[in-house]
Amino acid sequence: MKFSEIYKISDPEDQDWFDPILTLDTLLFIDPFLLYDLETEEFIGSHEEVIKLFNSAFIAIAKSKGDKNSPHWKQALRMMRFPEVQELCLGYTDAGTRGNGSGAEVAKVVTQGIWNAINIGKHNVKHFEEIQLFQNGIGRDRISDATAKIIRKKLGDYTLRICREHGIKTHPFQYPEGIYDFDSERWKAIECHLPKNPITGGPILLIPKKYLNSLPTINPDDFWSYCYDRDNKTLREQFNRDIGKNLDKKEILKYVAENPEREEEYVAKKSTEKAEPYDLNKDPDGVYKWYDETRDWVRDNPIEDEITTQKGLSDLITLMIDRFDHYIQHNGGWELLWNDNTWREKREKSAQVLFLGIIREYCFSKNIDVNREANIGRGPVDFKLSNGSRIRALIEVKKASNSKFWHGLEKQLPTYLEAEGIGHGCFLVICYSNTDFDKVKDINKKVSQLNKSLPYKMTVRIIDASRPLPASIVV
Repeated sequence: MKFSEIYKISDPEDQDWFDPILTLDTLLFIDPFLLYDLETEEFIGSHEEVIKLFNSAFIAIAKSKGDKNSPHWKQALRMMRFPEVQELCLGYTDAGTRGNGSGAEVAKVVTQGIWNAINIGKHNVKHFEEIQLFQNGIGRDRISDATAKIIRKKLGDYTLRICREHGIKTHPFQYPEGIYDFDSERWKAIECHLPKNPITGGPILLIPKKYLNSLPTINPDDFWSYCYDRDNKTLREQFNRDIGKNLDKKEILKYVAENPEREEEYVAKKSTEKAEPYDLNKDPDGVYKWYDETRDWVRDNPIEDEITTQKGLSDLITLMIDRFDHYIQHNGGWELLWNDNTWREKREKSAQVLFLGIIREYCFSKNIDVNREANIGRGPVDFKLSNGSRIRALIEVKKASNSKFWHGLEKQLPTYLEAEGIGHGCFLVICYSNTDFDKVKDINKKVSQLNKSLPYKMTVRIIDASRPLPASIVV
């Protein structure tokens, strides 16, 4: 369910706030550079607030001289505690909206990153997301969570205003670490009046669409592209090999440490450029539009049978995949798997969330639990379906072009089935081109051979996600 559905707001697409999916985190993040570039209303002063906190941490860590037992280092650790702000329903947690972000662990990584920056001569930051360039383990999720915690009071005030405009009831929620007080040098408690998420019972925070992005504007890959375009010949000599625009982050961090002036130049250049938020209408990463599209289609195409046996669940999976296949090929679902500006395939996760959009509605109506990326055995499986402890099945969704495609079929899914003692696993293949179809032409034979040696049953389905030929050239 979306926020607008729960609270019966009829025109969410016309609002300036992001309409969150309350049952599933959306893979978008707060981009601090957009705050810097587009401060308005409640968010005026946000960037200054963020930078002030990080530069205070710089001072404390510099005073510690790298001694992790120093009171100054411990003070910085307390300042840099940034657990996930679940109320935004943003980030990586595909199983719902409750992530695993640990404030204490994040603090250790960020604090070390600041010390690394100090060691190469930096005394402060103009944009705190620069910290990604000095320490591994700081990604877009950490940057977004840190920003959200620091400006939580502003997010709360913004959300309360939206709720008052729409007549939405709010409730008092306490935040023990709601705002940082620089006089006492500690986080202080605040109370925010926010709408309630009926799924979790917790609060909901809203944020303007214009502050969301798929990556921070300042990020290691973009920094490397800047260096690559500027110093290609020098870089080849320094690395003693031909290098491309894709480089391991550890190597990027090493380059930053050896060439801090390039980092300064890069940030100065970005500061003169206008940043662009994520385009929710085009949704190039396929992280959002799938929800409305699949919800409406499933409601118009119900499945009537109840599920009471393992065979019933297996039959339901077959039927749901039939519906998914029909939706992709005959109801325009394929368009959500391609980028309309370049006509390139979207990544595998786009196919997975689109499939989730179909099966989630059906399973909910049949009292079947769907766990997305449930951790099983040696790693996560895409979907675990269950009705109690005995009626269970696993589904793995892979693009045929995935380099680990055959490993997923021959090793990954069988390992998951064995670890959970589940009797049925389905391997769903998404094909976009003739090359994909050629790759999997013998897949049914492989599955038959695997089933002869396994104590459980695997099935395979191939979904044609190729773009239809224009009518003018169809013979």
